[in-house]
Amino acid sequence: MARLALPRPTVVLAGALLGLALVFMIKWLLNKYWKRNVGNLTTSNAGLKLIKEHEGLRLKAYRDPVGIWTIGYGHTSDSYFSVYPGQTITEAKATDLLRHDIKDAERWVKRKIKVPLTQNQFDALVSHTFNTGGSNTLIDLINSQAPREEIENWMLTTYTTAKGQFLAGLARRLIEEAVLFSA
Repeated sequence: MARLALPRPTVVLAGALLGLALVFMIKWLLNKYWKRNVGNLTTSNAGLKLIKEHEGLRLKAYRDPVGIWTIGYGHTSDSYFSVYPGQTITEAKATDLLRHDIKDAERWVKRKIKVPLTQNQFDALVSHTFNTGGSNTLIDLINSQAPREEIENWMLTTYTTAKGQFLAGLARRLIEEAVLFSA
């Protein structure tokens, strides 16, 4: 009578772990590159990182150029959190305030976009909207499914100045948003 050979426990465990890793990798790829209805999207950690890098972090309250008390990643007083002179916060609180503040940009993008987007496209648009207040022209290009090059060109050539002055930092941000949108 033939003897049934059972696999060693380590081989079974390794196979199970490999299968689990494959499932997680597929989910990650789908989440990153699959276009979805924007109603289900929120800003990812990568999108939040992009915004943080360009907004800058100040853990002590300061007056912005027009005299408004500001803290964290550009948070000003609202019903969620008031800013006052001498106030300090942690980096974790600054991130919490930023997540709260970008909700308006997320809602604006969700209300305006009528076509499916990837997570990267959504993140790029939220960053752009958070910075500029949003652009109906950009939204129209995306909703009409204009060629990617046309959308990139618009993103790279619009909002590069403030009061007539070219701003290199702003141009860098727009480049990063366009690259993220096209990734």
